[in-house]
Amino acid sequence: MNYRHAFHAGNFADIVKHLILARALTYLQRKDKPLFVLDTHAGLGVYDLQSEAARKTAEAVDGIGRLWPHLDGAPEAAAALLGPFADAVRSLNGTGNPRFYPGSPALIAHLMRPQDRAVFCELHDADHSALAARFARAGRIRVNHVDGWQALKTLLPPPERRGLVIIDPPFEARNEFDIMLNGLDAAVQRFATGTFLAWYPIKHEAAVDAFRGGVGQRFSDTLLIEMTVAAPADAAFHGSGMAIINPPYTLASELETLLPWLVQRLERQPGAGACRIEALS
Repeated sequence: MNYRHAFHAGNFADIVKHLILARALTYLQRKDKPLFVLDTHAGLGVYDLQSEAARKTAEAVDGIGRLWPHLDGAPEAAAALLGPFADAVRSLNGTGNPRFYPGSPALIAHLMRPQDRAVFCELHDADHSALAARFARAGRIRVNHVDGWQALKTLLPPPERRGLVIIDPPFEARNEFDIMLNGLDAAVQRFATGTFLAWYPIKHEAAVDAFRGGVGQRFSDTLLIEMTVAAPADAAFHGSGMAIINPPYTLASELETLLPWLVQRLERQPGAGACRIEALS
């Protein structure tokens, strides 16, 4: 396993993924009952955007770097939806331009209530060590050195009976889309009432289209979210998506407000970006 998210932290795909995660958690926390959150491929937790890895690709420059100056001028409706995500970034950086970017574990930890519980899974040795050290004193957070796909079998269903699972694999394996479909299938059978967020890159259109079809055939209540920042080009990373099983009731309408504004901020050329919000059943 060679993938290191430090090279890609804070890029356009991270922003879409983490905005959706923040909106889903915010909705599920409307009820006072405890919530369980599982992050299957957690990474480092927090990323230094001035590190050698981040500067090597400079992907954050066209992601959080481009978005951040526009947050104060966002329309009122979009600003309200951006709030939880923006607050998590500010909690690491203060008021200046962000140097540190919260991965999904840091975002989850920032949004957790005292009654909530989380498990972060990371297989990469060095990243697991850093993640475990970061949350060593967090009483309701556990960091597991384990394969995330295995965690879907061993940690579900949770005792809380309410929960959210975010799945963000590295997509190093040639059959990662098939692995994700099968992993989701097994997990949903174990935890039918859970909300599942499954992230994927948009590079090879045929593989993405086959995944869309598989999701539509296997799961009865799914929201498909995609955003591209450039015109399609085979094998070039120009967009990302998320399949959301058992989506929060308000999520589609929230993203209808948020994503078009986000596309205009992050697309690489005017008119080159697009977004897709589709309910599958």
